[in-house]
This record gives sequence, C-alpha cells and structure tokens, in this order.
Amino acid sequence: MNLFDFSLRLNGFPIGKAKSALEEIQGRSMTDFETYVEEQKKAIVNYHLQHNPFYKKLVGKVNAVSWENIPVMTKRDLQLPLTQRLSEGFSVKNVYVNKTSGSSGDPFIFAKDTYCHALTWAVIQDRFGWYGLDFNSSLQARFYGIPLDKKGYYKERLKDVFSKRIRFSIFDLSDEALEKVLASFRKNNFEYLNGYTSSIVQFAKFLHRKNCVLKTLCPTLKCCVVTSEMLFEDDKALLENQFGIPVVNEYGASELDLIAFQNPEGHWQLNSETLVVEILDKNNKPVPKGEEGRVVITSLYNKAHPFIRYDLGDVGILSKESTVKKPILEKLIGRTNDIAILP
Repeated sequence: MNLFDFSLRLNGFPIGKAKSALEEIQGRSMTDFETYVEEQKKAIVNYHLQHNPFYKKLVGKVNAVSWENIPVMTKRDLQLPLTQRLSEGFSVKNVYVNKTSGSSGDPFIFAKDTYCHALTWAVIQDRFGWYGLDFNSSLQARFYGIPLDKKGYYKERLKDVFSKRIRFSIFDLSDEALEKVLASFRKNNFEYLNGYTSSIVQFAKFLHRKNCVLKTLCPTLKCCVVTSEMLFEDDKALLENQFGIPVVNEYGASELDLIAFQNPEGHWQLNSETLVVEILDKNNKPVPKGEEGRVVITSLYNKAHPFIRYDLGDVGILSKESTVKKPILEKLIGRTNDIAILP
C-alpha cells in the first residue's frame, strides 16, 4: 500500500487528482504553458476579488486587469485573525491550517484549500522523484524539530510512520547523541537525509572528526536534501565528502509551496507549475534577468487564502537562461540574517 498517498487521501487531500493535474501541466508545450500561466494568474486574482473581502479591500480600486497594478502583499498585511482572511465558503474546518516559522519576525497562521495542499505534495513528490526517491517507499532520515506538546508530538510521530521517516532530534547534537544517529544508519536502509541545513552540517562535522563516510555504512543512501536555511559552498562540499552522495538544495515557504529545487543538472529550478515567481525592484517593477531583486510569489491555486504578489522578504537573481516553463533561480540572497559565521 502507498501509505503516504493514502494518509493524504484519508485527511481529505485529493493527491490523485493533483498528480494528474500536475502531469497535464508539465506536458504542455512552451506556448501553451505561457497561456496557462497567464490564464491562471487572471483566474486566481478574479476569484479572490469576488470571494475574499480581505483581499478586495487590500487591492482597493486599482485596475486589476493590469498585473503590474496589483499591489504587492507582505507578511504585515496578513497580521489579522485567519478567519478574517479566508475566502467565502471556507472555514478552519475545511482547510489545511498551519503557521509560518517567524524567521522573518512576523509569524502568522495561514490556510490552504485541500486541493492546493494536495498540489503542494504532488510537486514535492515530483521533485524528489528526480533523484529516484518515493515518499511511499523510500526511508528518510529526518533532521527536523517536533512539537513539544503531547498532542502535537504524537501527531507528528504518526505522520512519520505514514511517511517512512525516522526522526532525529535537532535539539541535542552532542557527540553522544550523534553516535546514536550513526548507529541508526548502520542498521536501517535509509535512502536519503532531509532536514535543516545547520543540523545536517553538524552531523557531517561529527563524521569528519571520526574520519567516516556515511555511504560506506549505509550503502542504500541516494542523496541529501537540505532546506530552511542557507547552504554555503564550503558546507556543501563538507556534506558531499562526508556523506558520499549528492547534496540537493531546496527553497520553500510553508505558506506557499516548494519554491525551488536543485535539479540533476545542478540548477535551482523554480516551481512554475503552481507558482509565479517574480524578481522586483523597490518600485515593484520586474528587474532584468541576471539582476537582483525582491522575491515576490503568487500561489496560482490557493482559493482559501490569497497569496498574490506576496513579498517573501528574500532577495534573488533570475538566471538569463530562464524561460516561463523552466525558470532558474541563479542565486538566493537572504535567509542569512540569523546566521553568524564564526572563525
């Protein structure tokens, strides 16, 4: 049984429908894809103008026919109770609800409709599939946090079972704790590591001190996927040396989707199927490819909650080789505010 997909369906997320839709989107020609994006942009804006009083008030009386006239949203615009931001027909009982980490200083609760959330997982599974990984069968070594309250803790542990994940604590990275992690790699057929960059880097440094390459102890390993924090080049080299597998960089935002994922050619491929990623200047105008600007993103499918021209607070550069169907993020500048590089 495909336990991961089954768990999504059990919770009301139509993953089968989402996977079929994603396949159809990806199969479009370049011309058809450009048409698809423009039509979906108009559709999601019109939907929220008609069905979301919060968004209608935010937009005001601007000419929404012109994309450039649509205001850029920020996290501060969303510092209202969730119930005041939901579209008509949606409530906390029929949407997926979560909260951001607050790494930018403005944490908030957000929502996605069930189909939008299913599409998020369809995209994530598609990208991991580039490396031969299947959430229904590939065993994951997970370096993430976990809720400390009893209900949240056991809920997350149950999700680990359905998702074929063995979770390691990121709160204790002592040598004694990491020895236990290493012992788990010796006895389990892990196919990949996934988790916070900083925690996985600490594990790699531990292996370096022991002069140990992880794949020699766990030959089933295929790759390591790091997320949430910036991955510096010297740290990436350390991970590749000590793990003996490719290291894949992921860029995402919980309120949106997976934004970019390093493809097998080594490029940071942006999610063009369910998101529109813009790089804008201080006047909210698009910058030329190859120049840095603010990362502003539109969620094309979230009908429950508007994320339209949403400023993430990051700065990035779009590659000159980018197309509408295959945009490439050349560089991400940001998410380093809370990181101190010590000698």
